Amino acid sequence: MGRSLDRAGFEGLPADQLAEKYGLQQLGVRPPLWPYLQSVWARRSFIVVLARSKARAEHQNTFLGQFWSVLNPIMNALVYVLIFGFLLKTTRGVENTVGFIVVGVFMYRFFSESVTDAAKSIPKNMNLVRSLHFPRAVLPLSTVLAQVSTLGPVIAVMAFFTWLSDRFFVHTDVTPSWRWVLI
Repeated sequence: MGRSLDRAGFEGLPADQLAEKYGLQQLGVRPPLWPYLQSVWARRSFIVVLARSKARAEHQNTFLGQFWSVLNPIMNALVYVLIFGFLLKTTRGVENTVGFIVVGVFMYRFFSESVTDAAKSIPKNMNLVRSLHFPRAVLPLSTVLAQVSTLGPVIAVMAFFTWLSDRFFVHTDVTPSWRWVLI
């Protein structure tokens, strides 16, 4: 016949020592930072797969979606260039105003969407949060990584616009170099 449990706990140990012995942790308690970061790092492949699936689900799987991810910032930049560059003529001592506005609009769009989507990622995936045990930081990280994956074509268009505006509006012959790529 098996042993009976007493108030002191299983095997004669108090409940807290028994939980520690078997590696159990209290539910809902925030873990220490270093073990939490280690558990996030251990799930890096899950972060990458989740980011790829989010990017593909949004607009990467179709030609029109890929085209829209480039066309949308181009239209935004053209509106800002038209308003601030030509109508208001707000150069403020900037030599290449058009390029400056284009870079600002493209990068602002990336950062604002990354922060907004990362902030919404946990409430948006509440079913996943409730059904699986994993570090919650995985969701915002995968969201930002999905935004980074869509940034590549946008940066190429941004570099082209900057080069084009420098060539036609500032009238300097700048050749793209590896320094551009590194920046």
